[in-house]
Amino acid sequence: MAESVVSFLAGRLGNMAVEEAKFLNKVGDQVRQMHTELLHLRSFLRDADKRQEEDQVVRNWISEIREAAYDIEDVINTFTMEVASRRGPGVITTLKRYAFIFKEYLQLHRTSSEIETIKAKISDLTTKLQNYGISPLTDGESLYGGAGFINLRRTHSHYEEDVVVGFKEDLAILVSALLDESRNFRVVSICGMGGLGKTTLAKEVYKHRDIRRRFDGFAWVYVSQQCQTKDVWEQLLLKLIAPSLEQAEQRSVIASMKPEELAKKLYMLQQEKKYLVVIDDIWTPETWESLKPAFPLGKGGSKILLTSRNKDLALHVDPRGFLLNLRFLTDDESWDLFEKKALLNEADPDFEKLGRNMVKKCGGLPLAIVILGGMLAKKPTLNYWNSVEENIDSYFRKGRDKEHDQSYVQKVLALSYRELPYRLKPCFLYLSHFPEDFEISATRLIRMWVAEGFVLTTPDQVEKDDLSENLAGQFLQELIDRSMIQPGKITTSGRVKTCRLHDLMRDLSISIAQEENFFKILHLHDETVSSRRVHRLAVRADHENSDLSILASGDERNINLRALLFLEGKEIKAERRELKSMFNKFKLLRVLEIKCISPTRLPKEIGELVYLRSLTLHIFHYRTHRDSAGLTQRFLDLPYTIGNLTSLQTLELLGDSLILDLPNVIWKISALKYLHFPSNSRGCKLHFHGLKYLQILENLDARTCDVDGLSEITNLRKLTVYSMTPFFLRIFSSIFCKSGTLGQLRSLSLKSRTTMDISDAELSGSAIRKLYIHGELLALPTLSQFPNHITKLILSSSKLNQDPMPTLEQLESLRILRLHWNAFAMKKMVCSDGGFLQLRSLVLNELHHLETWKVDKGAMPRLSHLAISRCTRLKNVPKGLRFIRTLQELEIRAMSAEFKERIKGGGKDFDIIQHVKSVIIA
Repeated sequence: MAESVVSFLAGRLGNMAVEEAKFLNKVGDQVRQMHTELLHLRSFLRDADKRQEEDQVVRNWISEIREAAYDIEDVINTFTMEVASRRGPGVITTLKRYAFIFKEYLQLHRTSSEIETIKAKISDLTTKLQNYGISPLTDGESLYGGAGFINLRRTHSHYEEDVVVGFKEDLAILVSALLDESRNFRVVSICGMGGLGKTTLAKEVYKHRDIRRRFDGFAWVYVSQQCQTKDVWEQLLLKLIAPSLEQAEQRSVIASMKPEELAKKLYMLQQEKKYLVVIDDIWTPETWESLKPAFPLGKGGSKILLTSRNKDLALHVDPRGFLLNLRFLTDDESWDLFEKKALLNEADPDFEKLGRNMVKKCGGLPLAIVILGGMLAKKPTLNYWNSVEENIDSYFRKGRDKEHDQSYVQKVLALSYRELPYRLKPCFLYLSHFPEDFEISATRLIRMWVAEGFVLTTPDQVEKDDLSENLAGQFLQELIDRSMIQPGKITTSGRVKTCRLHDLMRDLSISIAQEENFFKILHLHDETVSSRRVHRLAVRADHENSDLSILASGDERNINLRALLFLEGKEIKAERRELKSMFNKFKLLRVLEIKCISPTRLPKEIGELVYLRSLTLHIFHYRTHRDSAGLTQRFLDLPYTIGNLTSLQTLELLGDSLILDLPNVIWKISALKYLHFPSNSRGCKLHFHGLKYLQILENLDARTCDVDGLSEITNLRKLTVYSMTPFFLRIFSSIFCKSGTLGQLRSLSLKSRTTMDISDAELSGSAIRKLYIHGELLALPTLSQFPNHITKLILSSSKLNQDPMPTLEQLESLRILRLHWNAFAMKKMVCSDGGFLQLRSLVLNELHHLETWKVDKGAMPRLSHLAISRCTRLKNVPKGLRFIRTLQELEIRAMSAEFKERIKGGGKDFDIIQHVKSVIIA
């Protein structure tokens, strides 16, 4: 990842020369010279990164370059931080002024000397690479394509897979897509992560009986990462018109043809006859663009079947083509495949128990299962299987033979990582600290990437609202499309809400992150902080009564940590002096997440972490106090110095049943974009003037905030308010709606323990798309009082005394409606013909008064998801559901036994929902 580190640093130095000019002072020229040196070095690193797999000397140089790049950033950041701190506001005496000037001179001299030393080292390493035969590569050349990796993945259509499991349905879908003339797909693509069986499935399609009968000819070509266009065209032409060795004359003619002649010949052939061409393992859009002239897309009866790890590439080749995202094997399919590979002819309970335990480790990845089964087939003894089962993780890390120090599985998966653009590599490695099988919040991940600086923007782009977040979102989607990470929850609008890592991809991420000192996971009690330099640290306590002394006294080489994250685990005891020592030590932190820690008090030294971009405080115990009812309350006092963190973009204050004493300094953190309070906070009235970049404000207490100041948060997009008061609603209406400053607000949540009257909120002219109201309503707003373009509405505990559907079904843009916990207290609900024209998802939960629900024909014509749960008096599903042919998912949970029996196969209402593709009854 040396090219990635150097590229990021080069970008940062370029920005730094502009942004920090007043602090860089006389070292500014050196920074610009270093920037030029890094750009020169970067051109050699592409070839070097490729060759380090096979050359220990190059690997050592790469490591030195990577650490030197970190060194230069640390030196410059330390210098600007110290200079800025000395030039702070305030009146100082002449004597102190001279003392500061003298100290700054010494710091300048020391920094200049350190920069020159590092620059000389980088220059020397560049020369060594050049003299060693490392050549500078242009952007158009492939970064990775060593013969070892190419041979590892080279495929051939004639090679017969001895075991094929789990592809029956996918095979039928692909064959249909290629043969169905009514749909006329020109390109059919199979996408998925390495090892899922894309090539195996493509071979099954290639030799399928119906496919062989339909097409006039066939050609299979493997496209390496070092794709030579002319060679690929020659191979295809040879297989189409001269497949046998006896046609030597024709082969000679093809070999002598120029590239443009080859392309033209292939193009004409595919127009004249029906050919099936398989392009296996194509990686980049650039590769396709070089091959494209030989393929008459949209003309003739010929088809292309391609496999790729990159979904975007498939869509690039043909946006109208057919795309199959390959899934992982189920547990039963995994076991079936393993049985065949491990040659288990008889069911032996001991072997089966061991085998199933090991197969689970493979996570449904066919390649991993095949490798494991093949290894165990060599020694079918219980002793050997026990040994493998006890050490399966290390077996996957070991090589297939003595010449390789990585497993075959990891080598195949690592191909995806090595081909990543440099901007995506740190993003992927950052995932290494998340726990196994963890649902990762996409929003949180994006914020962390931005805070780390993985998303570079130029100085003139900084003030654009959410450019960095948008770019980071694109990075996430690209990693998903490349099958490096898996999407989890998807919103109805198609946005990725959560994601996760396949176990084997997580192992790969951890392996590379630790090897390159990018990230380390530290288990308190089990180990000490590594003597090796590490740039990011995730800390976890697996035992009770762990403490932070190990961090306070750790190796000095780790003082320049970029991220310090405390993972979910056992509670960590933290003395104030340990936290103080930690904050004093790690002053270059960009991301800090404190979880599972019980401090006696948060020290003021946290305010010295001036490079901090993201801060999360989720702390277990604080000083306690008994209220008037005798209940124990927990408090946290935030120090006033938190207002010094002027670079902070994300501030999360979390805690269960936590009462937070907040100093009125939040307004000083001018860079804030995301602010989350705990559900209870107290202290002086909070002001928000100056927070012009704030986009998300969650858990705002309507009783303790300066409501007037909210008018200055002109970029606010999401607002969550609890303990609503009539006064707040009046001010909210007058300031936000009437003055027009509500223009950016897209999501609004209002929560109250008392009855609310929101009829005067005047939301109709706002840009709000999502509205969540929790608490009793005096009345449902009229149609004209709802936001004009609302797409999502959630009502909870509203206790409406009328059926809300006649009003809600007229909301023209509404796509999602959720009614929770006695949202209305009526026995009957009706959805009328022509109502809810855009509704996609409807959730009815804990509507305890509802007995009858009628759906007219023509209602909800686009509904695809319906969930009904805990509506204890509802007798049956409405008959009108039979007319909603778009309904794909029906969830029935915690309903009466009679209700559930009626919709099961053979039940009285089964015919109403038999057209629904997925029905869950629980």
